[in-house]
Formats: sequence, C-alpha cells, structure tokens
Amino acid sequence: MSIRSVGRALRHTGIALVAAAVLGLAGGCGTLPQPLPTERPTSPAAANGQELARNARFVLYDPAPGDTLQSIAARYLGSAERWWEIADFNAVRSAQPGRVVAVPLQPVNPGGVVHDRYQTVPILCYHRIGAGSGKMIVSAASFAAQLDWLARNDYRVVRLKDLRQFLEGKRALPRRAVVITFDDGYSSFYKQAYPLLKKYDFPATVFLYTDFVGAGDSLTWAQMQEMAGSGLVDIQGHSKTHSNLIQRLAGESDERYRERIETEVRVPRDVIRQKLLNPVTEYAYPYGDVNELALDALARNGYQLAATVNPGGNPFFAQPFMLRRTMIYGDHDLEAFKSKAAGVSGDRIPMSLLRVLQERTGRAAAIACSIALAACVQAPVATDKPDDSSQALPQGSPNPAFEQQQRERARELTRQGAYGEAAVAWELLTLLRPDVDDYVEKLRRVRARIESRVAQRMQSADQAKRRGESEQAAQLYLQVLADDPINTQAADALRAIERERNRRNFLGKPSRLTLTRGAMYESEQSRATTQTADRNDLEHASLLMHQSEYAEAIRLLERYVKAFPQDEAGRKALAEACFQLAERKLASEPKAAQLLLQRAVKLDPSHDQAARRLQQLAPAPARTTPAVRR
Repeated sequence: MSIRSVGRALRHTGIALVAAAVLGLAGGCGTLPQPLPTERPTSPAAANGQELARNARFVLYDPAPGDTLQSIAARYLGSAERWWEIADFNAVRSAQPGRVVAVPLQPVNPGGVVHDRYQTVPILCYHRIGAGSGKMIVSAASFAAQLDWLARNDYRVVRLKDLRQFLEGKRALPRRAVVITFDDGYSSFYKQAYPLLKKYDFPATVFLYTDFVGAGDSLTWAQMQEMAGSGLVDIQGHSKTHSNLIQRLAGESDERYRERIETEVRVPRDVIRQKLLNPVTEYAYPYGDVNELALDALARNGYQLAATVNPGGNPFFAQPFMLRRTMIYGDHDLEAFKSKAAGVSGDRIPMSLLRVLQERTGRAAAIACSIALAACVQAPVATDKPDDSSQALPQGSPNPAFEQQQRERARELTRQGAYGEAAVAWELLTLLRPDVDDYVEKLRRVRARIESRVAQRMQSADQAKRRGESEQAAQLYLQVLADDPINTQAADALRAIERERNRRNFLGKPSRLTLTRGAMYESEQSRATTQTADRNDLEHASLLMHQSEYAEAIRLLERYVKAFPQDEAGRKALAEACFQLAERKLASEPKAAQLLLQRAVKLDPSHDQAARRLQQLAPAPARTTPAVRR
C-alpha cells in the first residue's frame, strides 16, 4: 500500500470528511453520481405485485405492471411519501416488473454511515430575494435557477424539523436531503421566494425576529398565516430584536444580560405561537453567535433545534442546538451554489489526521500508524478466500437477476472488508434462498467478523478518547457504525466528541457574520475600502479558516500582510489559507488551484504540503524518441 493510498484511506474515514455530503448507501465517493429518472409522487393505486419473501427487516417484492414506488411504500410502509426509502435502498428511481426491490421495514442505516463515507445534510441560509446589489440579496432569477437545479438533480428538500429523528438515530433522511431556511422575515420571501417554492413543492423555514414585523420591508402576519396554512412554510424564532446573544451591551450587569437572553429566546416563541397557532421549537441565533447561557435558555423554553451560521453539513451526530448552516450570497453563481448544496467542496477540517499524528508522534510514527490504520479499515480478514463470481447460481432461483446482483455485491463488499454492507446483502440472499447453505454460512461468518471487529474498535476508540485523541477516536467510532449502524454506544460517543468540538471552537466565539457585521445589510466590498488592518485581523482570519471560509480569510489576510509586510505570521497564515482553498478547488478548478498553490509557496517557501501538491500538478516531462538512422 502506497503512502498516497494511506492518505486517501485516512481522508475517507476522517471525522469531518464530507466526501459526498448527502450520499447514502448507493452513492459514489467524492463526487455525486448522475441522478436517475425519478418517479414523482402521485396518488398511487394499490400495489399488486408478488411478495417473494419476508422477514422482520425486509420484504422482497416483484412489482406488477402499474406498480410505483409510491404504491409499494403505501402498502408496506404505511405512506406513499416514504417511497424514497425504497428508491435509495435499491438505488432505483422507478418500479419495473421483474426487477425485485427490497423494502426495508425497519431503519437499516439511520445515520447513513458506510465503510468510506457518512451522510451529512446541508442547511442553506438565505436572507432576501429580489433586486439589489447587496451581498445578502439573491436575485429572483438566481434563486429560481438554484431550485431548478435541485429539482433536476434529484435533491429532496426536507423540513428542518425532519432532522430531529435523524439526529436521534431513529430514522434516515433521503440520500440527497437538503434544508432551505430564510432569516429575519423580509417581505421579499412572500413576494419572490414563496411562489417559486410552491412551484417546486419545496418546504422552507423562515426564522423571524418578531420586533421586525410592522417595518416597511417585513412580512405581515396575514402573509405568514397564509404561508403557514399551505404546509410548505414554517415560521420559527430568530430572537425578539436581533440582538447578538454573546455580546454584552455597554454597562450591562450579569443579571440584565441573563434577562436579555431570556427575553430574546422566550418572546419570539410566545408571539409566533399566539399569532400563527403553530409550535415554535426551532431557533436561529442572530449572527450565528451562541454561548452556554443561550443554550440553557433554549432548553428551558422548549426548543428542540437551533442553527448557527458555521458552514458545513450536518451528520447524525451533529449537536441539535449547534446545527451548521451554509450562507447563500447574491454573488454566488450556480457553480458555487452547487458545491455548497452538494457539500463536495472538500474536507471541513483544516488539518488531516496524518498531519495531526505527525505533529504528535513524528513523521515516521505517523506513517506507520496511518498504514496500520488504513490496513485495518480496508483489508479483509486473512481467512477470506476469493469467490468465483462466474460460478453458476444454485438451481431454483425465484429471480435469477436479483440473486446474481446481490451475490456479486455481497462478495465484493466482503472482499473489501465492508462487512456491515456485506451483511445486508448476504441477509437478502438468505431471505430469497433460505435453502442455500452457502449463503447462510457466509452471513454467519460475516456477522461473526463484525462482532469481533466492533469489539476491537470500540476498545481502541475508548482508549484513544481517554488519551485525549478525540479525532482518532471519532474515526474508530465511525468505523464501528459502518459495521454496526445501530450501535448506540459509538453513536453517543460521536455526539459527545462533537459537543466538545463545538464548545472548543465555536461556543462563545464570534461567527463570520459577526466579524463582518455590516455585510448583512450592505455590500462587503464597499466597506472593505474604508477599513484599515489591525492586529486583530490575524485572530479573525483564524476563526474564518476554522469555519472553512478560506476566501474571506484570504481577503482579510491580504489586507493584513499589506499593512504589516514584515510579519512572518501573517504571511504564513495567508499561505495556509491559499493552500486550503486550493485543496478545495483541485477537482473543479485545477488551474485556479495551481495558482493558489504557487502563491502559497511564494509566501511561505517552507510550506511542504503546498510544494508537494504543486509538484504533483506539474505536467510530466515529454518523452523524447531517439532519431532513427536511415
């Protein structure tokens, strides 16, 4: 195994990897697969196909002519709206006679964790839709194009409240789930966004700060009642006055500060309840800023979910009161929107596990450790023997095509050491053919390996956690869940690690919106010309980089380096920001990535990673063919 392969293996299992943010069981790794033609929900007729086999977890069903995924879901899952569960599990988008589908009767993988990735759900954050040049204003044409792209590429816009059971590990979400939210309560939502959302039947959440209602540019209660009555729009809390919850007012005492936070949390809940008669259980922090006092106030007042503006997707172990949201700005073109909606812009952790290990243990130990870990993740057990995939099927198959497909999948996953997914495939085979002893034995052996490997990894993860190596522990807990998707001990451990990460990195610290406060209402570009650099810019840039806002950090650091050209720390920080942004542009914009890497090396010649990556991108020298004598 090469060092490059080791690096790939580590990145594919890292705690913050968002290789394919909304992929489930059937997706590819690193890039989103092309969408398949999709059945759109209709009023289904009764499903009349043949039930081939059934146990407590699955039904194997051969559709009849006229059957749809909706009708099958209505028959077995109790609701036609759950058709996507069948679609995602089988990687199909329609029901066809003769093509058997497995209907999962229970949650098979509620967290979306498989051997090389895990699902995250992006929450998109808008403010205003319409005409204007401010960064927070998205044109109606751009918004329409974004919704159209989501619809054409088979994204499923879900309600924010649908995340609750996903975060509790009780229910999966669609493979390409995404949430749409709007902050503040501008009238443009009703005039511009709402008609487009109705056109595509996409739900959205409006976070309202209630003192805004009555202003010339705000939604009216009558408009909100109409939209809430449609079932598409949820009106939820965004504070009373849009006051920053972590910044004290001049001369504010501890008691007055606590009272203000309580008011900013309680009043929107009470007012929205009274005006719209709907439950208020979700909250968006003004400017995305939150501290322990705000968390306590939310819990006391019955909130269940709360959103920041820290960018990125939300895995099942996300902290319910610290959900990440990705800002959508007016200057984003469709390509930028795609990367934010799909979550394919790259690893959300600035430092890979290999770099962490290298800093803590030295280069040689890091490489040795990573090789061992990668081998543990990818390699099959030594007793595995290669199967002959061309071997004929046992006689008497109820559906040879389905059996052949599942057998090839089961064998390949077993060969890869992806035992959790392999066990499901072998289970479906034993359900279809309980008379085939080979399938029964293979399922027994894979389950035995899962039990052994889960025990080993849980022990290693717990030990790493006790040593304070939380990122390594999180990797191992994810590997446990890939083998055993309903392992509550590993899931709870990941939630605890995420809470600690949020406490360390975000709680009580200003968000990107706070650092550029005026950008919520005016163009950030026009403000930049009037600002002067100061020594706090380095700290601000560090926070922006930790939130993966590298382009913003680069702009801030460019100003800093210009003001303080002799400050080596500033140049190194700018070089690192350029390197991180280049890493995220490698796949989609290789030329831009190369320019960023060149700049990083020029700013900091000691930046080995940037130099190595640049060397990898350099074209291979042309081979010369010796002249042939005639």
